Amino acid sequence: SASIMACGIECSDIGNAYRKCDQDMCQGFNHKPVTEYCRFGDYCISLPLYEYDFEPVTEAVEVSTLDFENAVEKKNCTVEAAFKRKGATCHAIVYWVEYKGINQNKVSTTIISTGGETRNYQQEVCILPEPVSSKERKTVTIQMGRNNIIEPAVDRKEEEKAMSDDASSRVPQYILNKILEMVNESCHGIPNEDDSNSECYFYKAVTIQQAKSAQQRVYILQLRRHPCGCGQRKPTDKLPQKQQRQQQQWIDALRSGHDRLVLRIWKGGSQWWNLHRNSSHLELARKEVMGYHVARQAFVEYNNTVLEASTQVIRIPRVLHFETAREEEPWAIMEYVGPDSFYLEQPDDSYLTSMIKVRTEFGFKEPHPRWGRLPVDQALEYARMVLHQVILPLHRQTSKGASSYYQTFMLLSECGGSDGKDNFDNVFTYSKMVELYQFAWKNMMANLSSRGTTGEVEEVGEDSWIKQCLQRLREALVILEGHCAGIPNLQPVLVHMDLQPQNLIFCKSNHPQNSGSTRKEMMTTTAEVTTRSDNAASQQKCQYDISVFSVLDWEDTAWADPRFDLLLLCRKVCANLEQAQFLWSEYAREMARGDDCNDRTAGNLLGTIEPWLQLETVHSITTLLLQSMDLLNGARNPWETKEDLWGKLQREFSRWEERRVAHE
Repeated sequence: SASIMACGIECSDIGNAYRKCDQDMCQGFNHKPVTEYCRFGDYCISLPLYEYDFEPVTEAVEVSTLDFENAVEKKNCTVEAAFKRKGATCHAIVYWVEYKGINQNKVSTTIISTGGETRNYQQEVCILPEPVSSKERKTVTIQMGRNNIIEPAVDRKEEEKAMSDDASSRVPQYILNKILEMVNESCHGIPNEDDSNSECYFYKAVTIQQAKSAQQRVYILQLRRHPCGCGQRKPTDKLPQKQQRQQQQWIDALRSGHDRLVLRIWKGGSQWWNLHRNSSHLELARKEVMGYHVARQAFVEYNNTVLEASTQVIRIPRVLHFETAREEEPWAIMEYVGPDSFYLEQPDDSYLTSMIKVRTEFGFKEPHPRWGRLPVDQALEYARMVLHQVILPLHRQTSKGASSYYQTFMLLSECGGSDGKDNFDNVFTYSKMVELYQFAWKNMMANLSSRGTTGEVEEVGEDSWIKQCLQRLREALVILEGHCAGIPNLQPVLVHMDLQPQNLIFCKSNHPQNSGSTRKEMMTTTAEVTTRSDNAASQQKCQYDISVFSVLDWEDTAWADPRFDLLLLCRKVCANLEQAQFLWSEYAREMARGDDCNDRTAGNLLGTIEPWLQLETVHSITTLLLQSMDLLNGARNPWETKEDLWGKLQREFSRWEERRVAHE
């Protein structure tokens, strides 16, 4: 076994060298950014202690035991290390490991130690944010930190200063300060909703948790109200109307999220539309924020005019503030709509927990190591639910008011369209994507030629194989180019493009007729519907025991042909051609029955799915080739090894041949 030991040391040199600077300006230099990131108490650093004049001032204590025989770690969550003398000051905590064995008498004894006077260069040091004096305390408290990192515990009078999640050290302090300033500017002096006579309050941050995100950094901020004691009330009715609306948005968001907000910081610019090449993350941030704005407006208006009273209302989070002052680090603060929020009464995560890492889809087993995919027998059920609850309402509403929604999106995201015309120059269409693939092909050919002349290609076999792939891609592009003339452009709509379970929040449905149905019954019904005629299938009432509560992550949002949204649902959610064809036909039927002429036109002119499946296959081949040639400009890290990547390319080419033959 082994023990992790710790003790406090007195070393004023360390305390002075690593303490925070009390002044923003130091010798003419702005020291504030360094001070904001000065968190030496949050982690251990390796210091050559033999270079410092230090003295152990507390007893050595055991903070963790590693039992190698039984593979068990036993932690002492909190340990008190007593001072050894009066007048001592503890500046830092030192950690070391003692390995133990069993002697002849079967007694545990230390055989190797990385501590002590002869081995102090192998120890780890955690510097206390503030020194601890024996005049004030008899002991120094040491506690086990998060992620098995040991951190010193410091007495804190205010609970919110003791952030219980390590993510607090990852949020830039200037952003946190700005958020609290805006929150308190909007909410200070506003009494509690349930008690108009209560004293006014202000907000402070309590905890910060990091949420999972592939490209960006996402944090959930838990705030807490504190009585102010000033006795003042804000005369909200005397504020300008615009300021009243902004103030009310902050108040409503805090109440609906139970004093939680979401911070989103953009770091990457990879999108489906740019073939996952890392372009401007500022441009992506602007488009995503406007995607949230327009989607929220569309669903609110759709709910007010079309939705039945018994249907679940989809709640798109408010974007309360979007900051681009530092272009390298755009960020936004948003409403929290997750578990334990006010409107989410019965959350359901059954789709998310049922996802599998390897699934047979469109003829081959495909690994999905990060989030996974829905099992084959649940894929169509889920896809139909998303089609009826998200895609059809979003497409119908944004198509109905296409010009106004489009101008809002383009103007606010600074993407053009400011002339007031609805010519949709920035709309993605089938032909525009084909042009993008052709441009990428030319870049890859030029890069390959350059690599060949400079000797950068190390393996001749790899060079030859990439050339073959590029030749086959060129042949595929000729076929896609031939499809362009026969695919009419539909009225553009706002599209999401990534409606996988991890990007949605679900709740129990409020349909009373489904209260007795089970997931198994619903899956059976959905599976059987694929064998029925179109007329019979169209008569089935699409109601489910689970409903979409909210749609998140609008990273790939764009103004585009509605078939792109449908295509990604058919190809990435559905598991085979039969499911995809059924979903495609159902969208056409639903749109053709619509009250709006744009809906009926979309339904009648939708066409077949085959040329769109071909386009998606070429899209995958192009992005995989760019990835294999390291031409993604530092975009998302590939999840596959090179061998896995080539295997995926071969499967996509096999799918292409199958789709090409089927379309001839």
